[in-house]
Amino acid sequence: MSKHYESRKLTELGERILDKYHEDKARYARFKFVFVTKAKGYAAKIGKISSVYQALGVDGDYVIIVNKEVWDLMNKSQRKAMLDHELCHAVVEYDDEKDSVKFKLRHHDCEEFNEIVERHGLWRQEVKTLLHVCKNAKKKKKGKKNGRTQK
Repeated sequence: MSKHYESRKLTELGERILDKYHEDKARYARFKFVFVTKAKGYAAKIGKISSVYQALGVDGDYVIIVNKEVWDLMNKSQRKAMLDHELCHAVVEYDDEKDSVKFKLRHHDCEEFNEIVERHGLWRQEVKTLLHVCKNAKKKKKGKKNGRTQK
């Protein structure tokens, strides 16, 4: 049977990533970060905390559930990337007129199979965009290694 539990270190890392890359979300939304043991089929996932759980005393708008066994196999860089990835799923929409906030989840920017790209090439705009982003990230990383920063 799986077990869910909070971790101070996981929460601190999640909050650092929120503050660094997701300021808008950190301002309006409350996040819980929990480990789960004996999870099957995922490394991490995000969900909205329903009003029922909030009524029962669970304080938060989103929960990120991290598979502890997968986490233990990752290095620090991979852990940060995984939490950042899950935080990208959260969408916080603020309505000035109604003075209200809506919490939503979004899908990945690009979802494709490797073999489809191998057989059919860059047939979708999302795949082309992802390739462009990857090339720019590689150039940026190479520039940092050489002591230069590229924009």
